[in-house]
Amino acid sequence: MTTTSSVPSPPRPRLLRLPDFRRLWIGDTVSQAGAAVTVLALPLVAMPPRSSSPGSAVPTPAPRRPPAPGCGTRSRRA
Repeated sequence: MTTTSSVPSPPRPRLLRLPDFRRLWIGDTVSQAGAAVTVLALPLVAMPPRSSSPGSAVPTPAPRRPPAPGCGTRSRRA
């Protein structure tokens, strides 16, 4: 006959009752949810819709503005 000695173990605290662990757990959960949304949403935002023309997938340069008066120009008076 085998007998097992049961040594009483100290009571373990419930982790979610500890405020530091709860903050860590909630923060990690929010971080993982944000990463999952990013993995799903980023390709959808980066890709143009299929109904658009092929040229719309190529980024166009930003329009250039004329420089402000007096910026980068020197007036030469003789």
